[in-house]
Amino acid sequence: MAEGEEPQESLEGEGPCMKAGSQEKAEPCEKAGPQEKAGPQEKVESQEKAEPGVWTQNQQKLLELALQTFPRGTVERWDCIAKVVPGRSKEECMIRYKMLAELVQKRKQAQS
Repeated sequence: MAEGEEPQESLEGEGPCMKAGSQEKAEPCEKAGPQEKAGPQEKVESQEKAEPGVWTQNQQKLLELALQTFPRGTVERWDCIAKVVPGRSKEECMIRYKMLAELVQKRKQAQS
């Protein structure tokens, strides 16, 4: 495969994750996300599922990266985000984001 070419593998069953405003073909979440940089997920995933209410540093980092990778307007945004955060569902990612956004808002109000 030449440099710059994308693999032609089929990822059937994966939902498209197209960035907002993109005219390119939708990419499957796993190809487009930051998960591959996180290392072996099997060991990490089993450790991170142990305490459902507690987010690990790795999960938080991956959530933040996924929020940047899949901005508002991305097709199936939260499905894509959940796929790159091991041990977390779409709903858990959404709840975590809302909680963090409220925390940031409160800090801004406190500074005013």
